[in-house]
Amino acid sequence: MQTNQNVQGIRTSGIDLALSLEHAFEGIGQFQFVAAGTKVVRWDLQGSPGQPITHYVGTITGPFTATPRYKVNGTLGWSLRKFSAQWESHYLSSMAVSEVDPVSSRSPFFTGNYWSHDLHGSYALSDRVKLRTGIVNVTNEHPPLVPEVGNATGVNVSAYDNRGRWYFVGGNYSF
Repeated sequence: MQTNQNVQGIRTSGIDLALSLEHAFEGIGQFQFVAAGTKVVRWDLQGSPGQPITHYVGTITGPFTATPRYKVNGTLGWSLRKFSAQWESHYLSSMAVSEVDPVSSRSPFFTGNYWSHDLHGSYALSDRVKLRTGIVNVTNEHPPLVPEVGNATGVNVSAYDNRGRWYFVGGNYSF
């Protein structure tokens, strides 16, 4: 008789750090700085007891998603009366394309560090109506092409936004 068993084991550890500062300056507005980062120390998977442990820290091919060793998001913001603007930056550290293959097995084997930046603005027409606009991926950074299977290359969309630069306009109405 066979029964289903969940014997797979995952061990993770890491460090999360966040910092938020705000200060108002008379006549020139409110300034904001926010930074949040993660360092993944361990992300290990063991398929079943006695099998080898696979270490996924710093790889783009993990079982659930890419696992960069470092991931940081930062925001600089400013607001004055009805107007606000924010600059956001996103950082992912370089990742290997395989957790088990040797470096010489694929080219490129590492993604390289990745930065992207967004710009957002909003204007409150009234207490109920707010307009917003922005540019996502201002510098039009393209995600790294990485070897996926055989000779094909692709982009890991769990880690990177593959749309390039794009714009948005919108509004909110509260009632």
